[in-house]
Amino acid sequence: MVTIGNFDGVHVGHRAVIEGLRTAADKIGASTAIVTFEPHTLEVLRPGHAPPRLTNLERKLELFDETSLDYGMVLLFDRERAAQEAEEFVREILVDRLHTKAVMVGEDFRFGRHAKGDVGLLTRLGRDLGFEVLPVEIVSGPHGKYSSTAVREAVLDGHLDSAAHALTRPHDVRGLVVEGDRRGRTLGFPTANADVGEGMCLPPLGVYAARVRIVHEKDLGHAELGTWRDAIVNFGVRPTFREQGGDARPLIEAHLLDYAGDLYGEAIDVAFISHVRAEQRFESADALKHQIGRDVEAVRAILEDR
Repeated sequence: MVTIGNFDGVHVGHRAVIEGLRTAADKIGASTAIVTFEPHTLEVLRPGHAPPRLTNLERKLELFDETSLDYGMVLLFDRERAAQEAEEFVREILVDRLHTKAVMVGEDFRFGRHAKGDVGLLTRLGRDLGFEVLPVEIVSGPHGKYSSTAVREAVLDGHLDSAAHALTRPHDVRGLVVEGDRRGRTLGFPTANADVGEGMCLPPLGVYAARVRIVHEKDLGHAELGTWRDAIVNFGVRPTFREQGGDARPLIEAHLLDYAGDLYGEAIDVAFISHVRAEQRFESADALKHQIGRDVEAVRAILEDR
């Protein structure tokens, strides 16, 4: 039994489909498979206008691995795949490669060239090609229907609790720790500067209570995920030290509380828990240092409460 989609974020709605797939598969003694795409389909269909991602491929596969799925298939989504007719896609992927007995997709599922394929077409093809189609009603919560679009909007607007509710976890991004100007160390609060790359979904600029874990690369593409550690994160442009006309790209700077270690070159996950304050410019390094001290105490209280 198969389900198909981008599954960005692997939120409550996605998990409902995956759980339903497992339950239905067990009834007929079938294995389960999930088909997803890389890159996100809208990055090819709407280049330059695609929404920011909630999860990169590596993180998404880790989240799949937490579920009861048996198999995963990642399809390269390029211009050729985008131009593929719906019926050809069904024959190639669902019939010839996965020997599908049933397909479970959301009721709004679209596929194929110009998104001409829908649940109705999939059902008709299933009758001809020997598989069943099981549409799933979109799951709703206290803030409306669960969707990747709604989660992105919540993160971008700074509604982190709403995003966490839909994701069943705080929103996190993965980045490589890169060299900075080491100014945090001189202030007494060394930071790990995480380069998360382009196109990731991030909250508004500001200071956050957060949690951070180290990701160790392992053989066969698997990652070993470390313990979540309390942290304070500044996501911003560092106005106190940035010269006029200087680099204004926002940076993620994470100070792990009660941690001493060199993280350069390591991959880390940064989970945004709660907004503490807006980023601001201070008149001196000492003024900033005193404010960071107050921020750290506020973060400790927030995270202890959580």
